[in-house]
Amino acid sequence: MSVSRAVSHGHICELFQNQVGLTDFEWQETYGNVVRFKASFGSDYLMISDPKALQRVFQTSGYRWRKTPQRREFSRLTSGKGLAWADGDVHKRQRKIMLPGFSAPEAKNFFPFFSSCAAVLCSRWTDIISASSERHQVFNVSEWMSRAALDAIGQAAFDYDFGATKDQDTELSKLYQGLMAKTFGAPSKTALLLLELFQYVPTSVMEFVNNHNPRFSSLHRVAHLAEATARHLVDTKSDLLLEGKNKKDIMSLLVKANQDAALHPKARLSEEELLAQMRVLLFAGHETSSTTLSFALFELVRNPELQSRIRKEIRSVEKNIEERGDTRFTAQDLESMPLLGATVKETLRFHPVAMHLFRVAVEDDILPLSKPIITTTGEILHELVVPKGTRIVGSVPAYNRNKDVFGDDSFEFNPDRWLESGHVNNDVSLGVYANLATFSAGIRSCIGWRFAVLELQAFLVELIRNFEFEATPALERIRRETAFVMTPTIEGELEKGSQMPLKCLVSVCKILHNISVRIKMARFIYKAESSFVVKIWIFTSNGDFDVAHPSSASPEPTSFMLGNLREILQQPAGLAEFEWQRKYGDVVRFRASFGTDQLMVADPKALQHVLQSSGYKWRKSPVRREIARLTSGKGLAWADGDVHTRQRKVMLPGFRAPETKYFVPFFISCAEAMCSGWKGTISRTGGQSHVFNFPEYVSRATLDAIGQAAFDYDFGSTNNHENELANLYESLTANAFSAPPDIAVLMLDLFRHVPPAVMEFINDHNPKLKVLHRVAGVANEVASGLIAQKTEDIKGGNPNKDIMTFLVQSNLSENPKSRLTEEELLAQMRTLIFGGHETITNTICWAAYEIARNPKLQARLRAEIRATEEKIADRGEEEFTMQDFEEMPVLNAMSKETLRYHPVAIHLYRTAYEDDVLPLLKPIVGKSGEIISEIHIPKGTQVIGSASAYNRNKDVFGEDSFEFNIDRWLEGRVKAEVSLGVYANLATFASGIRSCIAWRFAVTELQTFIVVLLRNFELETTPKLAKIRRESALAMVPTIEGELDKGSQLPLKVSIIPKTEV
Repeated sequence: MSVSRAVSHGHICELFQNQVGLTDFEWQETYGNVVRFKASFGSDYLMISDPKALQRVFQTSGYRWRKTPQRREFSRLTSGKGLAWADGDVHKRQRKIMLPGFSAPEAKNFFPFFSSCAAVLCSRWTDIISASSERHQVFNVSEWMSRAALDAIGQAAFDYDFGATKDQDTELSKLYQGLMAKTFGAPSKTALLLLELFQYVPTSVMEFVNNHNPRFSSLHRVAHLAEATARHLVDTKSDLLLEGKNKKDIMSLLVKANQDAALHPKARLSEEELLAQMRVLLFAGHETSSTTLSFALFELVRNPELQSRIRKEIRSVEKNIEERGDTRFTAQDLESMPLLGATVKETLRFHPVAMHLFRVAVEDDILPLSKPIITTTGEILHELVVPKGTRIVGSVPAYNRNKDVFGDDSFEFNPDRWLESGHVNNDVSLGVYANLATFSAGIRSCIGWRFAVLELQAFLVELIRNFEFEATPALERIRRETAFVMTPTIEGELEKGSQMPLKCLVSVCKILHNISVRIKMARFIYKAESSFVVKIWIFTSNGDFDVAHPSSASPEPTSFMLGNLREILQQPAGLAEFEWQRKYGDVVRFRASFGTDQLMVADPKALQHVLQSSGYKWRKSPVRREIARLTSGKGLAWADGDVHTRQRKVMLPGFRAPETKYFVPFFISCAEAMCSGWKGTISRTGGQSHVFNFPEYVSRATLDAIGQAAFDYDFGSTNNHENELANLYESLTANAFSAPPDIAVLMLDLFRHVPPAVMEFINDHNPKLKVLHRVAGVANEVASGLIAQKTEDIKGGNPNKDIMTFLVQSNLSENPKSRLTEEELLAQMRTLIFGGHETITNTICWAAYEIARNPKLQARLRAEIRATEEKIADRGEEEFTMQDFEEMPVLNAMSKETLRYHPVAIHLYRTAYEDDVLPLLKPIVGKSGEIISEIHIPKGTQVIGSASAYNRNKDVFGEDSFEFNIDRWLEGRVKAEVSLGVYANLATFASGIRSCIAWRFAVTELQTFIVVLLRNFELETTPKLAKIRRESALAMVPTIEGELDKGSQLPLKVSIIPKTEV
């Protein structure tokens, strides 16, 4: 029953310097459930894990057992003189006022806040994973859970947005991260001795010492910030109450209860107490929840099968939600998930954050025992007589692993104990939840336990449905650190605070097409017997989807047959979207063929959801996939679902930042070759300038650049105008896709109802697409030769560093998941040529167009180039590097503004593969005048993400968003409230799992060409520029009004800069 140790410290060091529970478990195993041990200078403590004894101390004795003075002081430091600090009558009064805000109905009302905060966290993680070179990322989940839990408690308890998940520089968020580990972790022997001696020190002296202790500076700063925020909130909520505007957050309920006229003044909270409750809620509802979530994920990583079982349970409930016509989980749905509930209980049992409950007897008492004790004299005791002043440590870890309560496997993490009848012994009722001591018990039990359980469930559902979690090597060194509360740290890295590094991967849902839609497609193609228009009408009248857009405002269709498609596909790029955005807002319902609904979306939050946070719930539309197949084969741009995941995983490593730096010399060489050719032409004319059609020449130079960088292959197109592939690619999109006639627009839209196999057959035999067929033939022929050569080089031990070599090398892997089929490997070359040549050609042309129109801008760019050239010369080098580009602010601003103002990929077509809800940054006014912040989207909805309209969204890019102005980037005027895309918060490179993997490649190539052009030439406008059109031709290309038959045109006057200026 007792253990002995040195007089000065007793066993305090074992209890506080070992990992949480280790000492408790050892004593429990050796001495039983009630253990007497020594504190400093021989003073006695009891460590208790006996159910009946704990029940007596915490539940049935009222205030006969009080919180020890030292623990009350800890509570004051962490959360002020609020509920956690209070005792006796003061505690009773505070608890009475606070309890109503934490009843079961109120807790369920907070579920949407928890779910929303979890969704924001998932969105941030998806952004980071999408922007990384791998399809996974290692996150310190302890840090992220702390930030997300702070936001959750802010919204639910205070109706206040701390913005911690979105903004890692929030001071309060940063202070809370790792606060306990850094302040209370690994206490020295001296600190522990002083802690014990504090029991003999008057309270006022203890407070004075701690208020001036530099070790607690972070706690003091937290107190200052939290109280300032609380004071503001109390004032705001008091004003709202006076105006008759009642909120339902906890702080509002607290302020309202405290102002109740029927409440006796002595029963109210003082101002200090009211402010302290905010700190109590922040600490108790944030620090403990974030740590518990971290340990829950830790166990799921250690138990992959359990993780899969929970994910399966979540998917099953999702189906039920869809069947009842909803799109969101509710608190009731969580109650229908037994395995999730069992996992939460087991996490709270196995990893209790509040590990020790310190109490002192204020009068003599008798503790009943569940398990009798045999004394040294052989006497059997069923109860212990405890004198006044006895101090006890209620051991939550030891009780929560008591084999008499939780079974012989109590030291194993096993959620099934909660699903098996009789596994948990409930003979003695303890605590408020699942017979656990985790939330304490009785008059000092945690009033926010329902809040905590619901928050844990909400976060786990959102995290597990979006991601798969895997272990990292650091998990072998995880410590359950004793730091006032239990916190995860890594052995030897305590100074870094709380750490729980886990590998996180986006979870891919395998979603099949709706069977009824397939049946209607088959009927449309094979069984309809009337006229073509009747066939279409039969299908669309039975099989299309009506978008539940809440606003009645939408553009009038120009025809029943084509709806608004003419405006989108036949007008200059962006014109229709800009007009609609101005008139109707950032989400616009418009008509496609035969009155079917589609949405044009330019709202940041909605786009973020569709493109970034929803994974494969929103798929590339079948028609756009078919266009991708025609232009680049069944490669990355065409692939979807698991095929897309596999192809992207294989290709991503070739496009990381280090690889991009390697390509800069190739870009410079190709740009200089183009400029050299222009100088030769100018020289032959006998003058100093000449008008060049930029698309023609830039297209050839970028084809050579992609050839050298991606394939280590010289197409030689800059100097050889007889190169067949270069000639085929020149003006390819302008010739193949621009100015589609009405019948082509109609067929393009109706193709979404046609099975892919039929669509492919039609297009493969369409004579109008013969240029695309020829491009495919020539490109595949070149690619086959390259693959054979590179395979030979790799086997001979002489591989190059180009992207194609990397792909071939990866394809020699024995792992099937790391390989591409022969068709896919050939298609990646066409994908790289089209994606890395056609798009960058047009972007460089639009950059040159703006430079020619803005002489002052041109001068600023050239001055920066000259200054950088001097730095390069000073370090003894001759040529620009990627680092030089990164250190050129005007050049970077020019790149961003060009990509913003002239996005080549103007439309991002997506289809909802399940019901969904689109969140909105800018609310919509509904038909009846209500303010709507989200739109319910039925499965099958077609969406056009408008890169053009989003990139000119005034809420993001300012009131001058329709002007080309690079200074918006230099002056920091771009609002990144919603994170979108992989570069500069633009939609230009798409976003999420389908974001352009070569964005670094494209940005660097653009910057290279701008630098090389401007250090060699002066660019000026020509009269024809007044008739330039932003032609919508799959990609946005420059053409001349009335001269579309001539393909892409951008005639600029190019003058050689005199040597005296160089």
